[in-house]
Amino acid sequence: MSTQRTVDLIRLFPGINLQGIDGPAIAAALQSFIGTPVATPTTDGLQSHYDRGSVINFVTDCGADPTGATDCSAALNAAWTLIGTLAADPKLPKQSTTLFVPRGRYFVGTGAKTFWSFTQGLMPMTVHVVGAGTDSTIFELGCGSGGQPFTLLNGKLVRFSDLSFVGSQAVPGIDCQCIIDSQGTEVVELERVNVVWTTASLAQFYFGAGLLVMRDMIIASNGTTDQTKATVYMYQAGGLFEDNVHHLDPFSTSGLNGYTFAAEKDYNTPCHVRLEDSGGPTGTQGDFLHFRNCLWDEGTAAMMIINGGPTANRRHVVFEDCAYNPPIGTAGGGGTAALYGFHISNTDLLTIRGLRCLGFNDTNVPMMDLVAVGTAHVSGLRPAVGAAFHKTINVDSACGYLEIEDSTIADTDLHSSATYGMRKELGRAYDLYAANGTIAANQLCKLGASGAVAIGTGDTIDVVVGAARQAAAAAGKVSLSRPGQVVPMLSDGSATIAIGDNVGISGTSAGRVKTVAASAVDRVGKAVTAATNVADTVVYVQFSPFKS
Repeated sequence: MSTQRTVDLIRLFPGINLQGIDGPAIAAALQSFIGTPVATPTTDGLQSHYDRGSVINFVTDCGADPTGATDCSAALNAAWTLIGTLAADPKLPKQSTTLFVPRGRYFVGTGAKTFWSFTQGLMPMTVHVVGAGTDSTIFELGCGSGGQPFTLLNGKLVRFSDLSFVGSQAVPGIDCQCIIDSQGTEVVELERVNVVWTTASLAQFYFGAGLLVMRDMIIASNGTTDQTKATVYMYQAGGLFEDNVHHLDPFSTSGLNGYTFAAEKDYNTPCHVRLEDSGGPTGTQGDFLHFRNCLWDEGTAAMMIINGGPTANRRHVVFEDCAYNPPIGTAGGGGTAALYGFHISNTDLLTIRGLRCLGFNDTNVPMMDLVAVGTAHVSGLRPAVGAAFHKTINVDSACGYLEIEDSTIADTDLHSSATYGMRKELGRAYDLYAANGTIAANQLCKLGASGAVAIGTGDTIDVVVGAARQAAAAAGKVSLSRPGQVVPMLSDGSATIAIGDNVGISGTSAGRVKTVAASAVDRVGKAVTAATNVADTVVYVQFSPFKS
């Protein structure tokens, strides 16, 4: 019996002489004293795991070869068998089991498909597969088009951390069908997990339900032969959170930990992330997608394709302080033409707080394509400086409200058919409308039958909605300055306008202004600059078309 444990017992039971009494006798005495069982050491094969807190060693307990010379598929199956055995033992904790994969290179051979089914008997709430570091614990994939090292079925929480997956083909070939295929598992977490130079016949990560959390990862030089999938592909999944995840293009054929990868990237990634929810029942769609401090580099068709519906929209998609390099189009052994940077459809709410195009490519496709998005709040959206093509935003007529703030998107690059929209730049707010007729820059406007139109000479301030920031053709787009700020307007030239003069709707020239009395019912504001008595001279007005 340890000295410390003896000291602890003396503190609990002062006056008792423990000299010469062995551990089991003390345990029996305690059981008699407090009336509850006390675990005593056993000699069965599970005791070492009890002492270690249900930690399984992939090498010593499961027989995995850390040199990479022998296929570790059998060891992966043995690990799952042992996890189940531990979970069924009454002496061991049921909440969590850890599979520790020591430093080494573990080869996953042809046809390997490991099923970790949490529906088979009593299983732990949490399984943690942890390595010794991304440059120390490496799974080398060589399981071919039907192989999946980890197939997770109906689990609660499965976590992978501090390890890497790499391709093994010496010539262009398929390394696996999926690395992780999760069907029905509630939460899967990937933290400090790198994926380098792999080709999958389906997707590197394929999720059929639940939440996927990815943190501090490098996913570099990967491809899929199925051009309808992606590196991360989710179907009827509950949600996705990416934090500091870098999806990168090839860096070199000499890569991770000194291993050399030959011409492995025979298929480009069609897009880095793709979510599809077609046919799912209401409530199974991704409720929340959040991308923070992420980077997406090239790809073939798009950076990301997020499709909601058809039976329920996605609730919320968030981009926060992210960057990307535009898609490159058809390249490599497979691939499709570039389509767009980001495509988002059937989503209730889109929030962008910082998304920058780095512009290594200037592919002539939209920067963002929005379809049936209920509300979009966009801030800090920035095309590449000097981009000639990849800078447009497409918003279809099924979208509801679009708000763009402090983003370097030119009006001519914003192709919006949203029901309603607003822009804010440097504290100034502008509403976005279709032009119901030809509008000159700085004209006062009202709403016509299907969009904005210049104020008529007989109109009153009740119908004024804004002043045009730029000229617009009929059926084109126009942005109107909101009241409550200083905006440029056009003088009708009937008289000079001095600073401080009250100005109102012209009675002779549509959409223009003139000086009026302070009490005039057609007053729209007060001049903050002067204007000569020449028609269409610009005068800046503190815009406040309200009756006193």
